[in-house]
This record gives sequence, C-alpha cells and structure tokens, in this order.
Amino acid sequence: MKRIVLLSLLLVFLSAFGAAAANVNVTIVPNNTAAAAFFLGNPSAFALEVGFAVSPQLELVGRLWGITEYFQDEGEEAERSHKLYPGFGFRYNVWSREQLTAYGLGSFSWLVDSDSSDKENYLKGGLGVAYRFNENYALVGEAGVQRATSEDEEYIEKTTFSYADLGVRVYF
Repeated sequence: MKRIVLLSLLLVFLSAFGAAAANVNVTIVPNNTAAAAFFLGNPSAFALEVGFAVSPQLELVGRLWGITEYFQDEGEEAERSHKLYPGFGFRYNVWSREQLTAYGLGSFSWLVDSDSSDKENYLKGGLGVAYRFNENYALVGEAGVQRATSEDEEYIEKTTFSYADLGVRVYF
C-alpha cells in the first residue's frame, strides 16, 4: 500500500512540473465535508489539487485526498489501514476582475485500497472564488455538494452532503 501512495504522489508532482508550457497551480484545502467524519471515519486534514490551465477559462485538475488511518483494538491486536482517494476534475472561470476570480468546479474521486474489495467514489460540484494577493499566491473558498457512493458485496450506500473549503493556491 505504501508503494501505491508513493507512486501516486510522485505521479501528481511529476505531471505538475513536467508540463513546462502550461500554467500550473497547486491548491491545498482542508477536507471540510459536512459528513466526512461520519462517512469516512477519520479523514485526513488536507486535499492537494494540481491545476493545469488549458485555456484562459478552463483548468484541468488532478486531486489527491483522504489518506485515512483506522485503529481498531481487538484484544491485543490493532489494525491500521490507509486509504487513498485520487481524482480528476475541472475549474471553469465564469467571472474575473483584477484580483478576484469566480469559477465553477467539478471532480470525480475514487478509492484506492489494496486491502479491501469495497468500492467508493465521490462526485463533487460547486462554486469557488479565488482572491490573488500577488502573482504567486491566492486565497480560495469553495462550496457545493458532494455525492458519495460506497459499494461492497452486500449493499450500496449513496450519500449526498454539502462542503465548504477555504485554502491556499500557489501559482507557478
């Protein structure tokens, strides 16, 4: 599992810095989904997004979030599990004035877990605002709705909940 996590992180960073001609940005936002603690157990504190501008209005986004650790005491043994949620998406700028940009966003994430046969995926959509302090740094706020689907051998569970994120974006 550690190998999958490290290779996924390496892929995100290499793709971000390998695109020399593209405008690249990295966004770090907390995982503030309203029901994430209930649905996921103990989610990680932050999500990492790498955006590539393909036109003045459109950015393609790679997303990595939700590395989770579970500890269950069963007698003398403790169980530890890591889950990784990579994904992809887009941001579409709908309004821009000097330092302030408003955009629509969408993303799809899925579970990567070699220890489990369960399937999880997340479909996210919403609106965001970025306020650029200078050419390299911006404060971002995003809000919207996220749909979570969890499937195993016995049942399928679908949950829809709202989210609100406030984070930092670095432009390269």
